[in-house]
Amino acid sequence: MTKPILNRAPQDAMAYAAHTLLAGCALPGAWQGAETWTVLDLNFGAAAALLATLRAWHDDPQRPARLHYVALTGSPISSGALRERLTQQGIDAASAGGSCESGRRVQRDLADLLDQWPIALKGVSRIELAGARIQLTLAAGPPAALLPGLVPRIDSLYLPYADNAQAHLTPPMLRAALSRLAPDRRAALAGIDRSTEIPGSILASLSDAGMKLELIGASGLVAFGLDRRHGHSFALPAPLDERHALVIGSGLAGCATAFALARRGWTIERFDQGDHDLVGASGQASLAHHPSITSDDAPFSQLTRAALRLSQGHYDVGGVTWSGRLQLCTPDEAERACAGSPAEWAEPVGVAQACARAGLALRSGGIWMPGAGHADPAVLTAGWAIGGIQTHYQTRVSRLERRGDRWHALAPDGQCLAQAAQVVIAAGAQTGSLSICGDRSASAFALADAFDAACLQHRPGRSLCVTLPRGAMPSCVVGGNGHAIPIDGQGLLLGPADPGDSVADHTEQARAATAIWHRYSESLQNPVTPLSMRFHPAGMRLSTRDHLPLAGPVPDIGQIARQRDSMIRRDRSPLPAMQGLWVAAGFGGRGLLWSVLAAELIAARLDAAPAPIQQSLAQALDPGRFIRRGLRRDRNIV
Repeated sequence: MTKPILNRAPQDAMAYAAHTLLAGCALPGAWQGAETWTVLDLNFGAAAALLATLRAWHDDPQRPARLHYVALTGSPISSGALRERLTQQGIDAASAGGSCESGRRVQRDLADLLDQWPIALKGVSRIELAGARIQLTLAAGPPAALLPGLVPRIDSLYLPYADNAQAHLTPPMLRAALSRLAPDRRAALAGIDRSTEIPGSILASLSDAGMKLELIGASGLVAFGLDRRHGHSFALPAPLDERHALVIGSGLAGCATAFALARRGWTIERFDQGDHDLVGASGQASLAHHPSITSDDAPFSQLTRAALRLSQGHYDVGGVTWSGRLQLCTPDEAERACAGSPAEWAEPVGVAQACARAGLALRSGGIWMPGAGHADPAVLTAGWAIGGIQTHYQTRVSRLERRGDRWHALAPDGQCLAQAAQVVIAAGAQTGSLSICGDRSASAFALADAFDAACLQHRPGRSLCVTLPRGAMPSCVVGGNGHAIPIDGQGLLLGPADPGDSVADHTEQARAATAIWHRYSESLQNPVTPLSMRFHPAGMRLSTRDHLPLAGPVPDIGQIARQRDSMIRRDRSPLPAMQGLWVAAGFGGRGLLWSVLAAELIAARLDAAPAPIQQSLAQALDPGRFIRRGLRRDRNIV
């Protein structure tokens, strides 16, 4: 039975966390002089340990420049439930801070935390505090599914024990967390409150995992500081000293990736063969968020939701209109898809509600997603062009060649344009044609071969721009059989065009435009005659067979070929990858979502920072997944 939380005077919960968990990890002294520091909290509870850590960080003039705080919450927590927990612990804005300047900063952090708290859904969410110097990563859901791969390097590990913490502190969970604890770093175990008794089985599990238990605390506090006595640490090394990278491409993928790295302190050289950003399929007049909603919350739905959550954070630099999205469908389809979802994320709406949301008379209801919207990509990418990014236009990179520990970007005439240890390829439809040579003694290959070229598909991205009479425009994005995106007071972007439609002459353009308009007008109660219709210039889109992007390291097909027989037998082992070579491509028609997700995923990997999504979802985006499926087919594994 769970014991009741004891009534305490204000600050007692924070003080208790500081004297147990923080003291057991030798904080704040241990982090002094470090550039970054990562804390993993295996049982978030009522945020007392988080607030105590924020207080210590603000108080310390030698604090790390960036603090990552990762917390497992178990079941998703609503903002209302979090406020109740804080009240039970005696924590409010006044008690969390104080009269000093650092106390006032903690008060602002708490206010920002409550303001940015995510919708109560499973998955990983991000909150940024203290001007983005503190990044809080919340993992809601089964801890055993979320923890693996979430934190590649841990500097301080909090093990808060409660009577209901069995899901968080099982022996496998403890071993998984301790394996990522960096060498010479400490962990701490303490009860959630003074009345909690820590069972001997937990202490035995820690001892078996190679940790030395040192009893700490006074005045009745029961806590243990944990030092590694034996066993190996699998933590990734600290972030790279050299923080310079090349990005190939300046579409949505290239701009988002450069932004993600530059805001982390990297200097970026970006190359594009066009004379400005967004040449090609990214250069539409407007782009919409296309989140997927399914009754079983399939991985595809989880990925689009994670991408939309990230888009609502620091990537929202202007240019996004958060007008919502109405997905037209039957009532049964809407009810099934939204079952169990909070209304803040998605809710089924009838015809009358759908008409009210869209500001337009529609024939059917559907699914209302208030957190989605549409964006002007030119405004968005202009906001992503921050300091630390240098772009070379009208510069084509045709070959990447590794010499020693660096990649050299070569022009078609063989001239070396730049070199760096890390390169991200985000060249859109041209990605697959880039020539790669990982070693001067090895043969060059087309990048498409590294993903299994058969998985890549090229198709034109073409939308129809329609001018409508006043009063005939929807006020939000309307999806269903295609999509309709409002551009301005009278402009509507309709699509997608049928990839098989050839619009080589005026007659074919008119026929294709009429078909697209007819498809949209079927959803309207009242007929509308467009004032004008014209096709937006087409751009070629690169998509994959499973409609998921390529986001991660480029597979080393040379090593894979040499090790093929052993890899067929060990199909779950990581695929060999080209060191320092990454790809963000294959976005299809979801560039507004996938560009942000791919950028965050790659930037986190380069910084050995907490991941923006759980490992199983990241594996679904792995560029080597099609090669792995081929290996499994060879072993007759479905």
